[in-house]
Amino acid sequence: MEIRSRTMTKAEFINYVKMFNKKPGEFTDDEIYAIGVTHQEMLRADKDWNEVASMIVLNKTGEQLRKWVLAKRYKNGVVPKNPKVLDDKTVSEVTTKEVAKSLDEQKAELYRERTKLRDTYAAYRRTLRDDARIELFKEEIVRAAEKMSDLPKVKPMDTLEGRTTEMVVGVSDLHLGEYFTNSYNSYSPEIAVKRLTKFAANIKDYCKKFNVKVLHVLNMGDMISGIIHTSIRLEQTINVVDQAMMAAEMLAEFLNTLQEAAPVVTYRSVTDNHARLSPN
Repeated sequence: MEIRSRTMTKAEFINYVKMFNKKPGEFTDDEIYAIGVTHQEMLRADKDWNEVASMIVLNKTGEQLRKWVLAKRYKNGVVPKNPKVLDDKTVSEVTTKEVAKSLDEQKAELYRERTKLRDTYAAYRRTLRDDARIELFKEEIVRAAEKMSDLPKVKPMDTLEGRTTEMVVGVSDLHLGEYFTNSYNSYSPEIAVKRLTKFAANIKDYCKKFNVKVLHVLNMGDMISGIIHTSIRLEQTINVVDQAMMAAEMLAEFLNTLQEAAPVVTYRSVTDNHARLSPN
């Protein structure tokens, strides 16, 4: 059984030995062990094994007593058998509290390193997952692009005579990918195509009526539905890549048709909150 004690001063230790009220040679092995452990727990500057030996034993030197106590501690499994455990101190030079403190610090450091390793591994897995998604999106884009048909040929407006005005038109919120029918309205990609075709026809009429020289087309976003929240996912049946490619094809046909409306057609667009491949 291991004897544990608080660190004593030299004066306190001497009084502790005197409390046994015995002469050298009268102490039992258990008492010698208890005194030896208590002495070992003291500060290094206060230790003097020869002095302890002269106080409690008759047939041992200070070094023999120190080794006897240390061997008994080994047997009890109290201290490790590694000869140096803390800051190049030998086992006999460290206290139980120092060993416990060192073990706690090592456990804390091990936990920190394990946490960093786990977080690094998680970040690496996220990177691999994102890379895989990007590759998949690329493959899907190529697949969808291969389905696109050539644009129909139109006769571009090439004369500037009598044309002096500029016109700005905006296109937005097609939300391709959504399907719904209710008491107010209905919507689908087919309906979107019809509306955009009618819009192009109206623009050509206005350009002709007002002698438009430069037609500015502004795409203000939300051409696709995307997957930004759950309710939209429930309303759409076309995957996001197909939505994006469908929107690109419809815009290309729209701009191609507008070549008949004015000699100069410019196109500008902005980013938006729906045109993304993932919620984040």
